[in-house]
Amino acid sequence: MAHVVLTPPGGGTPKNASGPFQGWGTSLAWFAHATGKDAALRELICTELFDPKKLGLNIVRYNIGGTAKDPHDAHRFRTGGAVPCCSDPEGGYDGALDEAQTSYLLRARELISPETFISEAFCNSPPYFLVRSGTSRGNTKPFRNNLAKEEVPKFVDTMFRALAHFKSQHNLVFDSLSPFNEPGSPAWVEPIAVQECCYFSHGRMNDVLKALYERREELGTTIVAAHEQFSVADGARDARRTGKKLWPAIGRVNVHTYDSSEFIDKAPWFVTKTQDNRFQRAALRSAAAKAGRDLWVSEYGTGKGAAGLAAHMVRDLSTLLPTAWIYWQAVEEPGSTWGLVQAPLKDDCACDGAAAAPEAAPKAQAGPKSVSRTPQYHVMKRIMAAVPLGSRLFAVPALKRRGVGVWLGPNKAAFILVHPAREARPLIVKLDASLLREGGAFAAAEAAGGGAAAAAPGEEAPGGALAEARTKIKGVARMTDLVALDAAGKEAGAAGVEGFEEQLREFDMDDEGADTLQVSPGFMCIVELASA
Repeated sequence: MAHVVLTPPGGGTPKNASGPFQGWGTSLAWFAHATGKDAALRELICTELFDPKKLGLNIVRYNIGGTAKDPHDAHRFRTGGAVPCCSDPEGGYDGALDEAQTSYLLRARELISPETFISEAFCNSPPYFLVRSGTSRGNTKPFRNNLAKEEVPKFVDTMFRALAHFKSQHNLVFDSLSPFNEPGSPAWVEPIAVQECCYFSHGRMNDVLKALYERREELGTTIVAAHEQFSVADGARDARRTGKKLWPAIGRVNVHTYDSSEFIDKAPWFVTKTQDNRFQRAALRSAAAKAGRDLWVSEYGTGKGAAGLAAHMVRDLSTLLPTAWIYWQAVEEPGSTWGLVQAPLKDDCACDGAAAAPEAAPKAQAGPKSVSRTPQYHVMKRIMAAVPLGSRLFAVPALKRRGVGVWLGPNKAAFILVHPAREARPLIVKLDASLLREGGAFAAAEAAGGGAAAAAPGEEAPGGALAEARTKIKGVARMTDLVALDAAGKEAGAAGVEGFEEQLREFDMDDEGADTLQVSPGFMCIVELASA
């Protein structure tokens, strides 16, 4: 059997830990645009995602749309993908065009505590009237800037109009603005794209960032996030190429952590390994830290089930030490392998996609809508509970990318680890809480002289603070069978998995501050240890 030893830190913040964790979130594109006009369904989804008594996400990403009101290529967009552009060529702004998505943002703000609510505005594409192709679905050729350099100031104008609208009409000041979305992707070409997208060269990105920085006083407390690339390798490359003079224009590093295997069956390993490997992750983390910037995983989603999501989340948390982690689109159609919850998106989306095609069949009258939870929902909820706001992540060399440590405060820590189903043997985990003893009640009692009476050589102390302190390190281990969770999801289908039991073990550490756990293949284990 494989063995690892986990030693939680005692006392203060671990060396090289992340900054305080800011939260968990999702992007409103595209499900909000598709369903926002159905008030009952919107309430079900918002409650499931943002209510602290449910999943409790606290970060909401709002998409500043770039698509024409009545696009000629409406039928080419995926459901909800044609997010309307509220700016017009004359400099006006009509927020009513995006009422559906806005209603989600405002309802989420009501459900989330004001102290923890975080909002980010982002662009998948500049407005259709500014780009060369005339559509928000990208250029006609790969690796071609769809936004000309002379249009950069106008693009910045449209972003500022959106920010100003929400501030004046809804008293909402976005915490951050991200002007790009996977800008280096070769897939952003009009003939094949089914969503808003735009390729930006590194130089054109710099033009946009400089233009935003020149108007930083108008941004106020809103910071600019970049570069929002598809993969860790792309993000590391952009960070490496960003000169010292440009870093002041970037308030935070945002990155997506995909590789091609999420979208292409049997993607060549040499492609995926160049997109994401431990060296690129270390380089990106180092660049952000050197620049004094927080790092967010601002987008990731998967169709690989609970086991795939758990492994990827833990890898992101352990290798990048982000201060926020955001699932892409939390809501998908029933039957999809993606998403945290499933709901009917196509029924009410008459604004774009297949529903807008001239040949679309009339929609039948539907009954009451429902929302169901996927296995991924339960994985994310468990990990979220183990990484509360304000905690700090730290790497655990013994676990490598399969586990991460969470500093929860003085003399309290957690570990999250995923033992892959492909492993043949259980993982034996020895918990060594000696540092918790040194930094907690045991050390305080020892420094005070041990208590009421001293022990004779070879005998235990008869009582007092020292003896009492030896019983005050407690542990809780929660085991989740990811393989069984995925199997339950497949069996339930569109009905979803509403609840799932975990194996719970509570224990007191022995006099040496040690205990042992066995983690079976295919299980996620979350351990919390605390010293009084």
